[in-house]
Amino acid sequence: MLTVFPKELISLMLGLIPANIWHRGFVELYLLNRYGARKLLGDILSIPIPFYIIVDDIGFPKVQGAYVTPDIYRYMINIAKSYNVKLGFGIVAKYLDYSYTTPYSEPLPYAQELVNLIKNNIEFLEPVHHGLLHDKEPFYGEYLLFNPHTGQVLEVPPHEQEMYFRYSWRIYQEIGVPEPKIFVPPKHLWKPGVTDKQAKSYGIKYLVTRPKAAISYPIGPRDRDMWIVSRAAPIPDLVNIPRTLLIRVLKVRIWRELFAVHHNIMMHVSNFIQKDIRQKWHVLYENAMKSRYVFLAKNCEEAFQNWLVHRLCLENKLKAKFVGGVLELKVMDSSFFKKYIGEYLEFSVKSHGTVDIEGGKEVSQRKESEYNIIKVRFPVGKKRMALVTRC
Repeated sequence: MLTVFPKELISLMLGLIPANIWHRGFVELYLLNRYGARKLLGDILSIPIPFYIIVDDIGFPKVQGAYVTPDIYRYMINIAKSYNVKLGFGIVAKYLDYSYTTPYSEPLPYAQELVNLIKNNIEFLEPVHHGLLHDKEPFYGEYLLFNPHTGQVLEVPPHEQEMYFRYSWRIYQEIGVPEPKIFVPPKHLWKPGVTDKQAKSYGIKYLVTRPKAAISYPIGPRDRDMWIVSRAAPIPDLVNIPRTLLIRVLKVRIWRELFAVHHNIMMHVSNFIQKDIRQKWHVLYENAMKSRYVFLAKNCEEAFQNWLVHRLCLENKLKAKFVGGVLELKVMDSSFFKKYIGEYLEFSVKSHGTVDIEGGKEVSQRKESEYNIIKVRFPVGKKRMALVTRC
């Protein structure tokens, strides 16, 4: 472990590297070569990686020794408003149940205020189910139990898992929060074939997990209406970085995590507590907007659409190549597309210019920084899809 002084010295030395050299050396040469679907990320046209934030542990009274207060949630909502996007709110249901709907309820003193805040700003929030209990001491988890001290794993019976979902949905209905379509299992602990089926029965479309958690989990479709999608590592938990290193370390971690094949970036609510950290959120969003490889996904569904294209290319179900300035996509596994994708493949592209679409059509267009974000749709029956940029 480096002491603070050597860390500061290294940070200072890295800070002397000019921005253009840093970006070309670290981002373009190292990260993009390491990234498996680079052919989607061209200089003048790209199918960008989504930047979509899910904040977990919503409702915790206290995190890392600090109290979570309503103004922290108001700040989070203001961030979403500033960039006209939605934030995923990973709710632990027992903390919002001010009506004491279930035997497990532990409402916050300001639970009703937080519920009203969520309902009044639903245009900028997406409810995410993050469990009823979150943990069952001394174990981590709710749908699968893991003892961090001994490594012991205990399964939770299906009927008990169903009860946790049932009680949680009863709370959402009672307090009037829209029923979540996104599910982040507490501590990323869940039982394949059990928890995902329970989640689907309650209307969950996306189960977000970390493939390399304490237990390894499979990524991909369960059927056309239920997908297991991956989160990126935090970039990073900002409050844990020494202030003198914040800008440099954050810059390294931003680019490294943005180029992971992810559906979303997950951050703890603790990262919105300290006021001197809050400006760094604008750094994250501004960097995503300015990068030709990343875009601000408006919501979970938009993030999923672009995650899907990258995932399909990595798994060789979709082939991408640039030919004479044209980005060409070719379906390699028609049976998979027919079974799991449906009739259309929809995603967003990022370009300075306009884009001609061969084999599909434009759905919408918006401006992000100096780039055009164009949503396109292709019938999956087409063997070839092509995108051509015009400056």
